[in-house]
Amino acid sequence: KLEEKGLKIIDSLNDVNSGDKVIIRAHGISKDVYDIAIDKGIELIDLTCPKVLKVHEEALKLKSDGYFIILIAKKVHPETIGTISFCGEDSAILESMDEVESVVNVVEESDRNKVAVIAQTTFSVELFNKLVDELKKNLKDYDFFVNNTICNATELRQKETIEIANKVEAMIIVGGKNSSNTKNLYELAIKN
Repeated sequence: KLEEKGLKIIDSLNDVNSGDKVIIRAHGISKDVYDIAIDKGIELIDLTCPKVLKVHEEALKLKSDGYFIILIAKKVHPETIGTISFCGEDSAILESMDEVESVVNVVEESDRNKVAVIAQTTFSVELFNKLVDELKKNLKDYDFFVNNTICNATELRQKETIEIANKVEAMIIVGGKNSSNTKNLYELAIKN
């Protein structure tokens, strides 16, 4: 219905003309897209989730404070792509335990002596905690700061899923097939 009224889904601002309006979805966008929109005279209607925007602000603050930033997140998630752009060059994305060693190597090769960890707002709380513990073991000589930026609603849903899954014989997770939240809840339900 929205397409019939003229709404178009785009992947690039190259598909937009000066004076057009562009809605930014809840996952947010890369930092450079804001600059491109201004240069092209495009009006942005920013519907980025306020919690995602706070992670972007935190990333900018940590970057300006001289931290190497580790973003614990799913690499191909749209939120991650946007957030990492606010972290600067001295940053890395960490998604799994298998990647800890390579991320530690990248940190050690940088000239930073401070490390900060933030997270995708919909990341698994359980995996986040495991990854942080492993990073702490491997980066003992660094000034180490952790800000668990996982959304409290996400954390609550994950806790409730574990509780329910332990009480029932079957469970149905209703959500988007491509949703990180839905996938995390599904994995927790199966595990428990």
